[in-house]
Amino acid sequence: MKTQTTLEIVWNNAEGQELCAGIYLCGWFPEGPNEKCSEQIQNMFQSMGGVCHVRDIEQHGSVRIISVRLPRFPEEAIWREAMEAAFTILLDAGAAVTWAGGEDCSWHLEVLDPASDAGNVYAAKEHDLGFLCNTALTDEIQYLTEGQLQALWRVVLQKRR
Repeated sequence: MKTQTTLEIVWNNAEGQELCAGIYLCGWFPEGPNEKCSEQIQNMFQSMGGVCHVRDIEQHGSVRIISVRLPRFPEEAIWREAMEAAFTILLDAGAAVTWAGGEDCSWHLEVLDPASDAGNVYAAKEHDLGFLCNTALTDEIQYLTEGQLQALWRVVLQKRR
């Protein structure tokens, strides 16, 4: 399937839940998240017509989850720039590693462990590894490789101690 049709999230609304175009952005904060980072990301995606919902789960610190609902995906260059910028905002606010995906991507750190089969990671970023994304929106989706996940997982293991 094409990447832009594969990236869907479950969105809660007054009538219940619906599957819609969007992405889950996640950042793992070993020391706890900075509240201001979510506001910056929300403003960025709102400029594209998107709506964001933010929540945290406790896991070896905190995982900040930003659900981004989009009416449609923007042009490829704008999308990649927005994804990398959102990851950078999370990293600058103290995240050790960031990742994103659709409904088939877990919010739990174990999704970065290539041995876990916890989900499919569409894109990620870490300070030393840089921005990782293997597919354009109009191409068949290609998730991060086992080698890319292993590099991210090493960061998690080092920071969890």
